[in-house]
Amino acid sequence: MVNRLNKIVIPLFIVWTSLICFSYFKNFHYPGFKDNCVLDEIMWGFIVVILCILVGNRIIKLFHLKNISPLDEILFSAGIGFGTLSISIFVLGLTQAFYPWTFVLLLIGFCFVASSNYAYARMLLNRAKTWHPTLSLSEVLIFSLIFGFITLTLINTMTPPFYRDALIHHLAMPKWYIRHHGIVNIPFSIPSFYPPLLEMLYAGALLLSSDILAQLIHFFFYLGALFFTFTLAIKLTTRPMSLLAVLLFGSLPVVCQVSSAAYADLGLTFFTVGGILALFHWLQTRTQRWFYLGALMTGFAVGCKYNGFIVLFSLLVGILFTLVQKKAPLKFIVKNIIIFLLIVFLVNSLWLAKNFWYAGNPVYPLASSVIGKNPYPDQPNFSPFESRNLLYGETLKDQILLPWNISVMTKTKARHELDGVISPIFLFFLPFFIFLLRKTPEIKWIAYFSLLYFLFFWASSVVRLRYLMPIYPFLGIITAFTAGTLEIKWKKFFITLTLSLAFLLNLYWALRYTSSVNPINFLVGKESRHDFLCRHLPAYPVYEYANNKLPPTSRIMFLYGGNFGNDGYYLDRDYFFDSRYLGSTVKNILQKSLTPEEVRKEFVRMGITHLLINWSLLHIDFSSSLPEEKLLLYKIFCQRYLHLEFKQGGSSLYCLQ
Repeated sequence: MVNRLNKIVIPLFIVWTSLICFSYFKNFHYPGFKDNCVLDEIMWGFIVVILCILVGNRIIKLFHLKNISPLDEILFSAGIGFGTLSISIFVLGLTQAFYPWTFVLLLIGFCFVASSNYAYARMLLNRAKTWHPTLSLSEVLIFSLIFGFITLTLINTMTPPFYRDALIHHLAMPKWYIRHHGIVNIPFSIPSFYPPLLEMLYAGALLLSSDILAQLIHFFFYLGALFFTFTLAIKLTTRPMSLLAVLLFGSLPVVCQVSSAAYADLGLTFFTVGGILALFHWLQTRTQRWFYLGALMTGFAVGCKYNGFIVLFSLLVGILFTLVQKKAPLKFIVKNIIIFLLIVFLVNSLWLAKNFWYAGNPVYPLASSVIGKNPYPDQPNFSPFESRNLLYGETLKDQILLPWNISVMTKTKARHELDGVISPIFLFFLPFFIFLLRKTPEIKWIAYFSLLYFLFFWASSVVRLRYLMPIYPFLGIITAFTAGTLEIKWKKFFITLTLSLAFLLNLYWALRYTSSVNPINFLVGKESRHDFLCRHLPAYPVYEYANNKLPPTSRIMFLYGGNFGNDGYYLDRDYFFDSRYLGSTVKNILQKSLTPEEVRKEFVRMGITHLLINWSLLHIDFSSSLPEEKLLLYKIFCQRYLHLEFKQGGSSLYCLQ
């Protein structure tokens, strides 16, 4: 009788509680503006993550992996699930089916697949119920710090997007596709040809009318990268040192800052660490299925951004040297390299085919001097050294000292502080690691990978701290491994003092950045979405004016206008820009034209109806790159044919008459 009552009471309790919660939140009046409530975004994000884990797990079971830990299985399942969802959304785009209802149907299909994996979901729930970890005092302290940095990052994530590349590329291109109900050619936008894995997930978020959800998706990859860092570190060192590795990575100011934006760097990091973890399993167990999983994760890494090709090349070098060192037959080595590349190609085949169709080059704009069209035919080619010298005034000494500079400086000639700062803690422990005698083969492997990746970064013409994101987890693991293995006098005091200072610095920069964002007023309803965006994007009222006052057929040309130049996400009208911010289109028009009327006719031929101009930046460019007679021609054209409609935040919106 008691058992029967229990069977009835528990379902009734669940139904009654659900009814109360539903009724409460249905009548809940948020103390502010409706746009400030992010509960819907959190709910959708939670649903998407669960669906991706369950669907991805159905796929990972096909690998028949043995002795895989529960956490590893969850992480690999999530990665495969997100990758599958991204490819599915890409297919919707290719078939011109970007509509909210089609995306909802896609999610319903994922629900059906996920429901067939009910046994796995139930097993996870049972494990969660019986999981009672015993933590030491040091582990509790480290875990508390990790939770603190995660919380700060999450708070910054739940605000409207205002980050540069998100407004130019990561969110702007998905919005453009949605406006045209599918993936279309955007020849003037070089970023539209970049790897689209994260952008397709953001397109799904925007189809649900939520750009904050897009940022939350990137934040989920941050969490996944933290968990992957732990699962990799626990195979190399003790649990306290593994948690320390997670803290060293997750507390970096640049990581916290970038993780709160709709970027692609944490997706790349997540799949990179997952790929290396799978390859470690392959090397230890000799199970070929782990090799295939590592190739799959690497393929997803390549699909996140072009830096994934550096990850691919670095991993191939590591695989090749490892197999040669183990004296594997040449036929076996060649076969594995080909299979690895084939899997990476298959994962990205749709994106590569799309680029080839539109530009004649699957990796456009890379290798454009060899295949396909050149995106910058009229612009001179500079070496990386020349580019950095011209852009930032960097000398050879500056570039040689780059590893030192980016570790100890918060401002450099190249303005690395735009993406946050990193801690000097890695540099501090580097000499100890070099002379450490007890290095395991695995720790050497990730050290060589990190070094090779950094050398590519060092040789690039564009130096941004977030471009180093894929190796930050490994630097954290190397530092934690060194701290745990190092044998010196006063070791505990020395390491505790050093790490404490490093984390205090990280906390200072994280709090300083959070203070500049000031998300609390928005989240509690004291500041509207409009006021928040006006505070962070001074030119935002220009976009509002264009969206509300200009005809739907308008086409706006950016000439350094906007907050960063080319940031068209908040613009609901058609627009055009030069990808390299050089105003080359207008310069070419001026070079070919003899009269202001000819300049106007060329703009009309392009369909331009309005120009968004930042005069201070435009004057710096044109005065240094155009002859006097062409500057005069442009001045006369502006006086005759441009009518000022609106001006705000240094940007002026003109109507072409």
